[in-house]
Amino acid sequence: MLRRSCESTVATCYLLGVSTRRMEKLVESLGITRLSKSQVSIMAQDLDAQVAEFRSRPLDQGPYTFVAADALVLKVREGGRVVNVHALLATGVNADGHREILGLQATSAEDGAGWLGFFRDLTARGLSGVRLVTSDAHAGLVAAIGATLPGATWQRCRTHYAANLMAATPKSSWPWVRALLHSVYDQPDAASVHAQFDRVLDAVAEKLPKVSEHLDTTRADVLAFTSFPKEIWRQIWSNNPSERLNREIRRRTDVVGIFPDRDSLIRLVGAVLAEQHDEWVEGRRYLGLEVLARSRVTAVPDTATNTNTNRGGDLDRHHPGAQRLTEPEDHAAVVTHHASGLDPDRLDPEPVLVGLDVVEDYLLGRSSSAAKKADADLRMAFARRSSEPHAPAPPAASHRRSSCPAWCRCRSRPASPSHATSPG
Repeated sequence: MLRRSCESTVATCYLLGVSTRRMEKLVESLGITRLSKSQVSIMAQDLDAQVAEFRSRPLDQGPYTFVAADALVLKVREGGRVVNVHALLATGVNADGHREILGLQATSAEDGAGWLGFFRDLTARGLSGVRLVTSDAHAGLVAAIGATLPGATWQRCRTHYAANLMAATPKSSWPWVRALLHSVYDQPDAASVHAQFDRVLDAVAEKLPKVSEHLDTTRADVLAFTSFPKEIWRQIWSNNPSERLNREIRRRTDVVGIFPDRDSLIRLVGAVLAEQHDEWVEGRRYLGLEVLARSRVTAVPDTATNTNTNRGGDLDRHHPGAQRLTEPEDHAAVVTHHASGLDPDRLDPEPVLVGLDVVEDYLLGRSSSAAKKADADLRMAFARRSSEPHAPAPPAASHRRSSCPAWCRCRSRPASPSHATSPG
């Protein structure tokens, strides 16, 4: 009975991060005069069954809309030498809005094979419905996300990205580059975020071309959070919410220093994670149900009226000019004439209609070869039509001033047969 009580006491102290030296003073009252780290690990083996059950439990509380992945490097003694072992961790937000510890694995290296096996285990246990995964830019991790979670978007952690960008920026320029980068995240909505990112690119393009290229290349990954409601941006644009968990793990593992084997590492870290998991599940919701429901809705463009794509192949829904693409098609020519510098005063009662892709390219400031060719074709068609005599338009098809949009110049010109006012 005394032995069982002693082992239970040591296991509890081990889990709480109490040092071996302090444990020795505690168990002296139980008749133990010497307590080594190996003995502590042996006494704590009762935790193994609990940890194994926790790590293999089914993930049946989905969909797990948001997932965060990270890794910690810990020291383990193997083969008579001390090696670095990577503890792969994943957390997620379940259907009820609570955070969960999804999994833990120990691997020799944080490579693609390790992350791929980790995510395959998660999906086999039931991980589903993932819309966004937040992590650093480790190549193996990003590839594993794409291979195992089709349909999930990857958000590059803004904290890790700032460190990566700092490495590519001259030391003297980093303070103002960092201020510019932070200004992107301070915007009130998605359109403003993208507009500010454009201004940042313009600001650094001439003086720091490498920094500009770095920003432009990573734009889609760094700004992936803008596809989701503003209220949860702080929770999903970085791994910072997981830092408190990482600090707690460090506090417990620093007491051990060097683990005698991988089983002892899994035992301690797994027990800490299981404890934290219970606190999260019993605590308040991390995200509200209403915002979670909105986060699962996919914005699909209306392909019947708009089939345009940006350089990446997806509709640029967050660009400040994108909302203008929903204007009626019968005004597309007018918008295009304004964008391409043609004189709107020369428009005839039946303006030249062009595809909305031309309108989109000019509204979004693109200069693709396709847009240039479309503009040239438009100019030729407009010039050809302007030089041809027009038959009088029937009254029903006349361009009436009252039906023009507010920005049409016909409202500022005297009435003409082609701009007849409405009767009465």
